[in-house]
Amino acid sequence: MKALKTLFLVLIVLVVVVVGGVAAFLAFLDPNDFKDQITAEVQKKTGRELALDGPLELGLWPKIRLVAGPLTLSNATGFSEQPFFAADKIQVAVATLPLLRNRLEMDTVVLHGLRVNIERAADGTTNYDDLAGGETEPSEGGDGLAAIILGGVDIQDARFSYRDDTTGQVATISELSATTGPLTFGDPVDFKLALTAVANQPALDSDIKLDGTVTYDLDNEHYVVSPFTLNTLLRGDHLPGGQATVDMNAVVDINRGAETAALNELSISGLGTEVSGEFQARNIEDERPSASGKLEITGKDLAALFNAFDLPVGKQLKGIKDRSFDFRTAFDADMDSGEVVVSALEGHILSATLGGSFSASKADTDEPSAKGVIEASGPDLPTLLAVLGQVQGADAETLASLNQALRRAKDRSFAIKAEL
Repeated sequence: MKALKTLFLVLIVLVVVVVGGVAAFLAFLDPNDFKDQITAEVQKKTGRELALDGPLELGLWPKIRLVAGPLTLSNATGFSEQPFFAADKIQVAVATLPLLRNRLEMDTVVLHGLRVNIERAADGTTNYDDLAGGETEPSEGGDGLAAIILGGVDIQDARFSYRDDTTGQVATISELSATTGPLTFGDPVDFKLALTAVANQPALDSDIKLDGTVTYDLDNEHYVVSPFTLNTLLRGDHLPGGQATVDMNAVVDINRGAETAALNELSISGLGTEVSGEFQARNIEDERPSASGKLEITGKDLAALFNAFDLPVGKQLKGIKDRSFDFRTAFDADMDSGEVVVSALEGHILSATLGGSFSASKADTDEPSAKGVIEASGPDLPTLLAVLGQVQGADAETLASLNQALRRAKDRSFAIKAEL
């Protein structure tokens, strides 16, 4: 018995010595001594250069804490010299002791000065193709952590740039900041997002602010964002006074457990236009989900809308006195039964009146049937066609030729009634 006690004491001493030695080693470990090994491994795995220009900080108690930056990851071969990824500061910290109780407690995740550069070459290849790995097998782990408490997210001065040489499209998101309140498992999450967006296709220069609160039920995969508020400041020489504001409010409800999604209490106002409506989708996991909704749009100046997106038809509408418009529609598309119904379709635009209804059956088969009626009348058919063509993206040359031919007519009024 005495021998067992002695052996037990020896084992305890050994464990203390080993654990204490490991703790002491880790406590005095300087991650900066391994910079060369880290960059060499990244070069070996990706063929890219990782530059760790700032110090690395590693802590293990009372929190597992990692701080890095500034750092950059070079671009892929054949693309611009601009780095693919860069950051001034990255910080992640997790409380050590709660991990032993199956509990994750994190400080605020910090990303400052983040830079991401996405490029697509003329041959269609991208500067991230070499980093995209194959599909991974789904995890079959246990129930995961019993409790998750996150300190939130703090993203400041981030920038994302995109260039597509196949289309000539260039877009930049800059001055991006995003913050959340503490993320406690099961509790609602408040978030704020702000950014500046500039693009050439379509021409866009705007400041965007997004606010909301997310509630969720992870067991049933049910997520609700309420309120969901989006405020946009548009800038451009084509706008009255050089700028305009657009505000949007809605409630977003996504329930993957029930396979439904909804956009409720939708309201948009700006550029003299008011939009309201709601949309619901069913069987959202199916290849052809069902949907229903209603939409109402009223506006004072159609030209202002086209000018906001720098579309040429806006200039064509300047000489028209009545540029007000309104539009209402309601629809239900049930792809399970193949029944599609547009119960309301009516509006007024450029002094023209539009109305109609539509229904179809077997819409999801090779032998659909449909019936409907449409009525339209107005004083200026060429201008109306110009507007519709711009919305639908009709061929500009064909449309210009048709308008030129129609404008030679003395009487440009029209009246149409058709049944199908």
